[in-house]
Amino acid sequence: MKKDGAGDAFWSRPESRIWTVILLLGTCLLYCTRVAMPICAVAMSARFDWDKKQSGLVLSSFFWGYCLTQVIGGHLSDRIGGEKVLLLSASAWGSITALTPLLIYLGSAHLVLITISRFLIGLLQGVFFPALASLFSQKVRESERAFTCSTVGTGSQQPGELRIFSGDPVDLSFPGKIFSPPASGRTIAAAFAPPRKNRLELAPLAPRLPGKVPNRKRRRGK
Repeated sequence: MKKDGAGDAFWSRPESRIWTVILLLGTCLLYCTRVAMPICAVAMSARFDWDKKQSGLVLSSFFWGYCLTQVIGGHLSDRIGGEKVLLLSASAWGSITALTPLLIYLGSAHLVLITISRFLIGLLQGVFFPALASLFSQKVRESERAFTCSTVGTGSQQPGELRIFSGDPVDLSFPGKIFSPPASGRTIAAAFAPPRKNRLELAPLAPRLPGKVPNRKRRRGK
């Protein structure tokens, strides 16, 4: 039962549990999207002949956008509500992430398109944690706030745990296949790296010096 006054703004316990699960999954997807490009950068650099400077430009563009919307995200969440900010931003950066593999087919300026897309993703994801802080302060009771914040925060660690369950990480040959963010960077490197010659070749054994017989054979000879 909801109380009168300020208590009306708080979630009930069932609502709090549902929101905790939803926000936990949202945080997990947020970090999956964030680490997608650093994992795919090695394969894409080899595919499009990017040098280290160009790869660094693509990777840093996310954080240039990310740092610009921290304060704005918190201000908007206080004004219109954290739920609306999270919904709008997640819909936008999720759509851009899904369309990222298609950008390589829009023209020859792959570097510019990928850089712009990563900048926009960072711009939209920068409001996530300020919106969470505003949402928790307005909707979660103080006695449950620590548990809710810590549970939602564990979503940032799940992408690393999901690597062991990932399949084919990257396939740039078909536009319908999207980057698999939790995939291991080592798997991508192995998939796109040129085959090594004599990978399993063992080092030759050192020649035995004449006159020296292993103790095992001496015992058998006796």
